Order: sequence, then structure tokens, then C-alpha cells
Amino acid sequence: NHKANFFWASKYFACELLTLINVIAQILFQTMFFNGVLVDLGSEMFPKRVQCIYQSTGISGSLVQITGECFLPLNGLAKNIFVVMYYWLWLMCGITFLNITFTLATISIPSLRFWMMEKLVRNKTPDKIKSMPYGDWLVMYRVLSNMDFIQSDKIIQAMDQEVAV
Repeated sequence: NHKANFFWASKYFACELLTLINVIAQILFQTMFFNGVLVDLGSEMFPKRVQCIYQSTGISGSLVQITGECFLPLNGLAKNIFVVMYYWLWLMCGITFLNITFTLATISIPSLRFWMMEKLVRNKTPDKIKSMPYGDWLVMYRVLSNMDFIQSDKIIQAMDQEVAV
């Protein structure tokens, strides 16, 4: 059955698309949370110094309000975390987009798949792989890339013998 792994490869590609959608949604949610002010998270979002009013009991027993300045050092850390996370999400968005573009290229260009398999198994690729559908190729590529080279050579030799018979 030659297209047995088409459904699996389709789900794999759908998961890659969902990853991109998730990253874009995270960027949009973070932008909405900070009202569009992400790169310059100024003192409005994370103030480091604020005016504090303390109430304490005075000498006569009455409440006395003391105005002072409070320092919030964790706000500086939170600001830096959100800025790093913002740029990290954009980096993940770019990498995921490039990965999807590469996946589309491997789906549409069979010679690219054959070249990738040649590099993986050191130029011992049987011709059967040239005519292999994308789903079957993806399973074979994932299996061989996670195997010891001796075992992958045995699989390639078995494929050669199957073609010869």
C-alpha cells in the first residue's frame, strides 16, 4: 500500500501549522494585554518607583498618614521578562514559518527529498525512494534519522534487495 502514511504526514503538517497559529496568537494576546505598547514598556506598565501612603498610629493614638516613595524592584524584572518573551515569540514565529516553507518545499519537490535522503544515508539511496510518496518518505526519513547508521544501512540494503526481486 503505497500511500499508507499520507494521513500521518497530513496530521504532522497540520501540527506545524497549528504551532505557527499558536505563536501568532500568543503575540496578539500579549500585544492586546499591553495595549500595543510592547517594545517600550515604559514606567506606565511597570513603574519602579511609586508614591505610597502609609497609615500608622501617632503618639496620641490617632491615625497619621505618611507619604513616602516605594521602590518596586520586581517590576523591572517583570518588564525585562516580557520584552525578552516578546522578541522570543517573534523569533519562534520566524523559525516556524521557515520550517513550514521547508516542509512545503519537501512536499512539492521530490528531488529535494531524494537529496535529503542521500545526505542522511551517505549516498546509498535506492532508486525506490525517488518514487516514494511524501508520507512514506517522511516516515522513512524520521526513522532513519533516529537510527544508528549501521541499522539504517541494513534497512537501505533490504530496500535494494526488495527492488531487485
